Amino acid sequence: MPLSVLMPEPEFTSQTKTQLGNREIHGQVMSLVYEGLLERFRHDEQGRHLGKLAAVELPEDEDFDAAAELAECIDQLVLAGRKERIDFLIEKQKLSGLSDAEKAELRQLY
Repeated sequence: MPLSVLMPEPEFTSQTKTQLGNREIHGQVMSLVYEGLLERFRHDEQGRHLGKLAAVELPEDEDFDAAAELAECIDQLVLAGRKERIDFLIEKQKLSGLSDAEKAELRQLY
């Protein structure tokens, strides 16, 4: 769902004009986006996690890089998922053995 904002003097953060840079409207736009996301996923099991994320206050410091923070979080989740999969395959190998595909996956994960 697109969101259009009309402003008399818009400022953009890039030359492609895809991200609005005006600080005075940023909070209002983000609030609308949060509300829309929360409403959309309100009945989903994972929706409660969105509510927790929406309640987190992000630093308004100009040096705070939200994209870098998100990338770091995603990297940590990927590493945690990889470790969990390795642990699962090792445990399965001890208990009942692995298929050839699982053996190959475990070698690739190491």
